[in-house]
Amino acid sequence: MESPVLLQTSQVTVDETTLVYLLLQKSPRCPFTRTTLDQHSFCRLPELQQEIHAWRTNVSTTTTLSHAGTPINTTTTLNHIGVYITKYVTLEHQSTPLEAVN
Repeated sequence: MESPVLLQTSQVTVDETTLVYLLLQKSPRCPFTRTTLDQHSFCRLPELQQEIHAWRTNVSTTTTLSHAGTPINTTTTLNHIGVYITKYVTLEHQSTPLEAVN
């Protein structure tokens, strides 16, 4: 949901794209109450829109997995165009110590 609007007849929040679709119908009606929709039967919710935007820009989850006994840290974030990106970082490095050469 990008731009929430409240259908006042049913008190249900829908996205603005859904509202536009409903208003472009031959006889625009609320899908929940079947009452006629007009320019006074809905209102925008700018506070909710700001909350959604803040959540989408700050959403991030971190999980620790294990693959072949090696712990792997995964971080999933949502980028600015709505695509989830997952980064995998190995927490243990399987390296052998270097020996001094004489």
